[in-house]
Formats: sequence, structure tokens, C-alpha cells
Amino acid sequence: MRSSSPGGNGLRWDCEVKGCFNRIKRPRIEMLAQYLHAGGATGCQFGDIDAITERHGRFLIVEWKPARSEWRGGQRYAIEALVNASDAFTVFVVVGDPATMTVTHAMPYTQANQYPSWHDLDLEGLGRWITAWARRANACPKPARPPLLT
Repeated sequence: MRSSSPGGNGLRWDCEVKGCFNRIKRPRIEMLAQYLHAGGATGCQFGDIDAITERHGRFLIVEWKPARSEWRGGQRYAIEALVNASDAFTVFVVVGDPATMTVTHAMPYTQANQYPSWHDLDLEGLGRWITAWARRANACPKPARPPLLT
């Protein structure tokens, strides 16, 4: 799963050499659900985010789904709450096949966009959205960052 793009990828894992990344390195978050249930949150489960980046205190999340109908439930509620809580977050929900990088639709979530809707989009269109986000984020002043916790 090595990236050949000029931008690179933080996930530098060669499955042919090291084995399946998901089996070896990905946390088995489903094992943590028992603790949610023990606390009374039955039916609750952990989710994941497919991609996230930060630039000058602005965050872009990209979430892939195989179909528009798959954008529902707890993950959708969490993303909507996050975006509504802070204008620092932008989320692009993408419909397509991540294995082939085929994109058919996308929906942008921002605090200013109270009623997001699906757009017919391909990979190049998604690339233009990401480039526009990067330009806006790059134009923001760098925020003062608190010291890291040790």
C-alpha cells in the first residue's frame, strides 16, 4: 500500500513485504465496545476516520462510503456535531471505491454550510475541493500552540 503520488502518504506500509496492515497494525476497536456496553451504552460502537490533516489550525477530514445511503448513524451525528462546534473543521464525505480511487459523489460539511447536499463529482473534482481547502487553510495565520503534554 505504498503511495506513488508526489504528495506522499503518511501510511508507508508495504503489504507484500510486511503483510496486511489491517491485520497487523490496525487496532481492533470492536474489542473496546464491551466497555461502552458495560457503562450502559448498549448498541454503541467505535468508528474511525478515513483521512485527516491539519494546516494552520484548520482540519480537513475525508470519509469514504460505498454508497450515499451508508452515510448515517453515529458517525454522521459525530461529524455534524464536530463541524457545528467549530469552523476549524471541514469534512468531505466521498462516495466511491477507495481501492480504485473512483469517486461518484461527495458532500462538503462546513460550519457555514448548514444544509450540505450531494454533488456529482469525480476524483479530479475532489482534488479541486482539497486544493481549495488547502489554499484557504494556508492563508490562515498559524495559531499559537500549547506545549505538548508529557
